[in-house]
Amino acid sequence: MHIAICDDDEMSRLLILKLLSEYTSARQDKSISFSAFSDSEDLLEAAEKMGGFDIYVLDIVMPGMDGIELGVSLREHGYDGSIIYLTGSSDFAIDSYKAEASNYILKPIVPATFLQALDKVVSSVVEKKNNNIIIKTKECSMRVSFDSILFVELRKRALCYHLTNSSVVESILLRVPFA
Repeated sequence: MHIAICDDDEMSRLLILKLLSEYTSARQDKSISFSAFSDSEDLLEAAEKMGGFDIYVLDIVMPGMDGIELGVSLREHGYDGSIIYLTGSSDFAIDSYKAEASNYILKPIVPATFLQALDKVVSSVVEKKNNNIIIKTKECSMRVSFDSILFVELRKRALCYHLTNSSVVESILLRVPFA
């Protein structure tokens, strides 16, 4: 599981990293890594290289692209990771719905509140990762969530998975009955 933190304030970023370090060391059974960014553009670039993060912890008030615009941009690029907003102002709470945020927490950060929100999104990410299928194609194997499958059809001896993003993934040839 990969977590991205984006906050232009170094003290807030360091506090979040400290809380995440404590969180991951207390949960050795989960493989959790995290990356910190001080700029929205850097996070977007990293998300593109990685194919997205599972969880985004975003500040809202930042120079350049603010956290709401960043969240909306992540969604437009197809990244469906959970978003937790951390901000010093309640003025953006309604706007956070544009990015389908999982949580909106006011600064100063109360560790218990942040960790409770993190627990909730980590549980949903784990559940989401368990609700998927691995499709073997001619090129590679790919993990596809059940939620992203519209329907599956049998073409000759291959399964064609029609996905919500309008793409079609064709499996290798079946050697057993379709049932």
